[in-house]
Amino acid sequence: MPVLLQSDNTLYLGIGNKIITVNLNNGDSECHDLPPINLPENRSKAQEDLFQEVPIITTISASKNGTLLVVSTHNRQVVTYNTKNLLPLSNFIITRAASKICFDNSNNVIVADKTGDAYLYKQDQEPSLLLGHLSMLLDIQMSPCGKFVITSDRDEKIRVSHYPNCYNILCYCLGHQEFVTNVSIVNDQLLSASGDGSICLWDYKTGNKILHIDSNKLLSDKSVETFKDVMDKDNIEVNAIPLTDMQVHEYKSGFALIAITLFQWNNVEVYEFDFKAQTISHVQKINVKDGATIVAISLGAQLSILTNDDLIVYNYVESENKFAVSALGNVIKKYEDITVKYLTKSDVSLLYKRKFDNVQDYLDRKKQRLDGK
Repeated sequence: MPVLLQSDNTLYLGIGNKIITVNLNNGDSECHDLPPINLPENRSKAQEDLFQEVPIITTISASKNGTLLVVSTHNRQVVTYNTKNLLPLSNFIITRAASKICFDNSNNVIVADKTGDAYLYKQDQEPSLLLGHLSMLLDIQMSPCGKFVITSDRDEKIRVSHYPNCYNILCYCLGHQEFVTNVSIVNDQLLSASGDGSICLWDYKTGNKILHIDSNKLLSDKSVETFKDVMDKDNIEVNAIPLTDMQVHEYKSGFALIAITLFQWNNVEVYEFDFKAQTISHVQKINVKDGATIVAISLGAQLSILTNDDLIVYNYVESENKFAVSALGNVIKKYEDITVKYLTKSDVSLLYKRKFDNVQDYLDRKKQRLDGK
């Protein structure tokens, strides 16, 4: 699945083994290849086979000052770049495939992996284990002060740990009923998005929940029931259509915009967060064209929506409190030979826990034993 990131006025699209940069002011774009993998010595046959595969970018992040960019791939390559010229600064292999990646305030790389661990990578040093969850990590964020690292997982938990001594847990933010796909800090408060269809606002230093917004209220009852029926056929019990992405941007003092996507729902829903009033209100539904599938979104000064055949950029019109399509044309058409095979959305249903009737299996075996006597 492609990944998007906006830093200042540049949009970074990680797709396959390429990074496409788009100037959001004029639409100029460039395509950059990932550098070759620096293969480790004494690698196993399985590693050799993995490293021979064409790398596919799975995560992307920028440093807080916007000077550095980091990407990771499905075959465990991590590359950091100088955003000024997009020249590689480091290129190394990590222990396990990353689910999310970020910088700390000293521009060291923190990798959250699919086994539930988070590692700190400092230049020219061996990686050190920061923390571990009992399930897959889905997002990781560093607090603005640099004193805390926030992680979310497949088991509905949000953990706030002291940094860098992450064995010292400050608190948990508990209340979601399904996996937590995204966490984001704004106004020194935490926003989270979950597979239970909700957005929550937290005081992350105490673990107290301030607000709970049910995004499924924007949907028809029929849409939710249809999704439940489809999931039930795969032995997945759900109560809501899950949020698949959440992007947050403080667009003026005291206010932030929140853009979300829901699984198999081809609209982007936009909310406004009022810091002083501590309210989150829905302000806009952005429809993509019929038949298009939303692959990824990114929110900064502009909202970018990547679909399976287009990249649409929206400018925020403050006087109307809504986004309007910008004058930029389809900037990725010239990269169609690169993008077409990768423009697919990930399947969030894999994050659900399946239900199994273990009791019935036990009763059947017990009956067989009794009948055999």
